Amino acid sequence: LNCSLISPHRVVPDIYTLNQGCGSYPVDVYIHLKRMHIAQDMNDPKTFMMENYQEKDQILAEWQRQLDARTASEDKWMNQFTLITNNEMECFCYQIGHLVMVVILSVLLNRGDTFIRLFGSIFCLVSGCHTFGWLLNSTSTESVPFETGIKA
Repeated sequence: LNCSLISPHRVVPDIYTLNQGCGSYPVDVYIHLKRMHIAQDMNDPKTFMMENYQEKDQILAEWQRQLDARTASEDKWMNQFTLITNNEMECFCYQIGHLVMVVILSVLLNRGDTFIRLFGSIFCLVSGCHTFGWLLNSTSTESVPFETGIKA
């Protein structure tokens, strides 16, 4: 993940990439939080969002300069970011607990065959889409300004 923002080798992390960090591939996730003060009588929210987007863009550009200069790990720069630590055991427990709950529910409702067909279909769909995307060598990017803010 630590490569140029415009590099063709750059990986935009998703939930699968972050879960790999639990399985032995270290993935460090840093966040930068800043409270947004939105006035109740704001007439032009688009301008406000564009200014916020420009600030984020400046931070990413500075991050790139730090990476290029090999100074991105210095405390002076990194103090403005918060490292998100993950609890591997908690992550695995949630995933295993979810699986156990679904299996028990399917057995109690006498829907084991439906569960197997549904799981198989979803697995084939996701792995097929993943393989198709890999063959196209496409990557995920934030295509719409403010998309991340809107999703959150």
